[in-house]
Amino acid sequence: MKSLYRLYFFLVLSLSVTVSQAQPSLGLSNLAGFPDVITQGTQYNVSGWIVNRGNVAFSGSIDMKMLVNGTDLLSVTNNFIIQTQLLPGDSVLWTENNYTFPPGQFRLGNNDVIIWSTAPSNSSAESDSLGKPVYFTNSAAFRLENVGFEVFGEYADLEENYTFLPTVTNEGNKEANEGVDLFVKMNWFAPVLLRHYDVEIDINETVEFVIEDFNVLETFRIGHGDLDRNEPLILEFFALEHDIQMDPINERAVPVSKVTGLQSLSSEELIVYPNPSNGDFKVVLPNGLQAIGFDVFDLQGKLVHSQDATDIVAFSSIPAGTYLLEVRMIGAENLRHLIVRE
Repeated sequence: MKSLYRLYFFLVLSLSVTVSQAQPSLGLSNLAGFPDVITQGTQYNVSGWIVNRGNVAFSGSIDMKMLVNGTDLLSVTNNFIIQTQLLPGDSVLWTENNYTFPPGQFRLGNNDVIIWSTAPSNSSAESDSLGKPVYFTNSAAFRLENVGFEVFGEYADLEENYTFLPTVTNEGNKEANEGVDLFVKMNWFAPVLLRHYDVEIDINETVEFVIEDFNVLETFRIGHGDLDRNEPLILEFFALEHDIQMDPINERAVPVSKVTGLQSLSSEELIVYPNPSNGDFKVVLPNGLQAIGFDVFDLQGKLVHSQDATDIVAFSSIPAGTYLLEVRMIGAENLRHLIVRE
C-alpha cells in the first residue's frame, strides 16, 4: 500500500530533495501571497509553482495543507488535480484565491507557517522542511528595524561602547497601552531590558530608542572568564509590548567578537600584521613556540580557510569581513586572534 509522503518546502526559496530510485518528488517553490504580518479573518490570494523534483513523471491529485504553531493543521486546497504528465523538472502553477485564516486559531508570536503537499510516493526521503516566520496580529506586534545598528559593523567588540538608534513599529491590530520594551539577549545569557518607552503606541506608529554607551560585558554583567565556551556569541535585539509575553518579530542579530575571551585561555602573545589587511597577513609567534597550521573562521563559527603553518596567512579569495584566526600549536594551546579583511 502506498504511503503518504510529506514534502516540506520553503515559502520563498526553492529547495532540492534527495530522491532514491525512480520516484516523483513534488515540492513547491516561489510561494506568493503571504505577507510577514497576517491578520486573522483577512482573505489572501496564495500561489506557487508545484515542481517535480523526482526522476519520473507524475499526474494525479495533491492536497495543500498548512502547519501552524507546529500543531495546528489547516487545509488550504483539497484534490488539486495535475491533469497532464508532470515530467521531472517541470512545474505547474497552483493558486488558491480568498484564503482566510480562521480567527482564534493561532498563538501570539512568530509562527513558522509551512505549506506542504501530500502525494503518493515510495521515496526514502523523509522531509525537506523550512518555514517562513509569520506574525498573526491579534495583539500589538512590534517590528524592530535595522536603523542605527550599522554602528556595529559586522560585529560588536566585547570591550567597545556603542550608540545606536533602533526603531520599532506597531504592526499589530491593537494599540500598546503600556508602551514597548527593547531587549537584548546573547546565547545562554538571559535577556536584558535596555529601554522602556512609556507612552501609548497606536497601530502603525513608529518610535525610536536612543541607546548610548552600550557595552557587551557591562550589559550582561560578565567577565572574560564567563566566555570559555567554544561557540560564537550572537547578540539578538527585539522589542515587545510592555508586560506582554509573546515572541518577537524581526530580531536583529549582531555577531560579537569573542576573541578577547578566547585569548584569556592563553598567556602567550601573538602578533598578526597588517591588520586590517587587503591581502595577506604575517604571523609572528612567541619565542620558542611552533605552529602546525592556520584555521580561519567567520563570526558564525564556519571554517572559511585552512592551511599549513608558514609565516603568512594567505586567503585573498575570502570576502571582506571580520574573521577569527586560530593558530594550531605544537605542545601548546591554540592561539587566537581577530583579523579584518578589507
